[in-house]
Amino acid sequence: MPGLFSRHLLTGLIFITSLCVSYFLWSYAQHGNDQELQANFNFHAHEIIEHIEQRMATYQQFLHGVRALFASSEEITREEFNTYMSSLRLEQQYPGLQGLGYSPLVPHAQKARHIAEIRNQGFADYQIHPAGNRELYTPVLFIEPFIGRNVKALGYDTYSEAVRRAAITQARDSDRAVVSGKLTLVQEVDEQVQAGFLMFLPVYKNGMPHATQDQRRANVKGWVAAVFRMGDLMAGLGHDHSAKLDLKIYDGDEISDQNLMYESDSSHFNTSAK
Repeated sequence: MPGLFSRHLLTGLIFITSLCVSYFLWSYAQHGNDQELQANFNFHAHEIIEHIEQRMATYQQFLHGVRALFASSEEITREEFNTYMSSLRLEQQYPGLQGLGYSPLVPHAQKARHIAEIRNQGFADYQIHPAGNRELYTPVLFIEPFIGRNVKALGYDTYSEAVRRAAITQARDSDRAVVSGKLTLVQEVDEQVQAGFLMFLPVYKNGMPHATQDQRRANVKGWVAAVFRMGDLMAGLGHDHSAKLDLKIYDGDEISDQNLMYESDSSHFNTSAK
C-alpha cells in the first residue's frame, strides 16, 4: 500500500484492503452523475487512508520515544514508567490508544526469579499467564494507564500466542515497528468486544550492538507495544467518514468475515482471531 505504511512502518500487515461504497448520494447516479460520485468517492477514500497513515506514523514515533526512555537507564522502574506516561497525557494526546506496555524477555531459567521480584514489588498474586513451561516468555511488566481493563494484561505472555509472536519476532529481527495481525486483546473483558492489534518495537540491551540480525537476536531485552482496539481507534481519528462512506477494514488481502476488523455501519465488531 502506498504511503507511510509501505515505506516505513508495516512490513507484515496491510490492514486497509477494502473501502465499500454506500454513498447517501447514490441516487444521483441515476441522473448521470456517475463521474462526480466516483470522484467524490476517490477523494474521501484517499482522505481516510491518509488520515490513518498519519496517525499510525505518529504512534510509531511515540514508540521510539518510549524506547529512548529505556535507553536512558540500565533499569526503568514501574514508577519511572508511570511518571513518563503520565507526562504524555495518553488519553488526550493519543486518542484511540488503549494502552502502552513493556514486556521483557524472560528465559525459562529466570522465570521463578522474575515472578518473585514482581511479587516483592507489591503484586502478591502476580503470575505469568497462560500457565505452562516454555523456553522463552515475554510477560507484560508495565502497562499504562494501569487502570480498568488494562490491569488484566499484567503478566500476559505475549510470546505464547502465534499472532503476537510473529510480530515480536519480525520487530526484533528488523529493528522496526511492526503491527500484529488481527487478534482479540487480553483486555477484552466485557460484552462489547472489538477486534484489536498491537504495534511492537524492540528494546535492545544498552551499549550492545544491534546492527545485524544476529546481534539483534542476541541483544534484545524486551519490547514496547502500543495496544489498539479497532473501534476505539477509528472513533479517535475524529473523522466523519460514516456520513459519506461505509468503511470496512480487513487484516491482510483477503476479504472475508474472519479477517474483518472494522465496519463503520455495523453495531458490532467482528473479533475472530487469525
